[in-house]
Amino acid sequence: MPKLNRYLRKEGTHPLEAVTNEQDRQRIQKTIQAIEGFVMCMCIAMGLLQLVSLQFSGRMSVLFFRYLRTPSHAVCDSLVS
Repeated sequence: MPKLNRYLRKEGTHPLEAVTNEQDRQRIQKTIQAIEGFVMCMCIAMGLLQLVSLQFSGRMSVLFFRYLRTPSHAVCDSLVS
């Protein structure tokens, strides 16, 4: 695949047009679709995770700070108050 130019001018040709083999062109298009599909699924998963964390944030005990590698007294004290 030819190197993509991020700042493509209007009169310039698209880099995909430089690929003459139709099979290679289809592979490039399928790869781009796969990447875009993966990013879309990850955005949906992140949004669902944020919704679930907001919905059930009150049910979490203050004592369970598993995401902190070293327990911070400043964080624990601010949540207890």
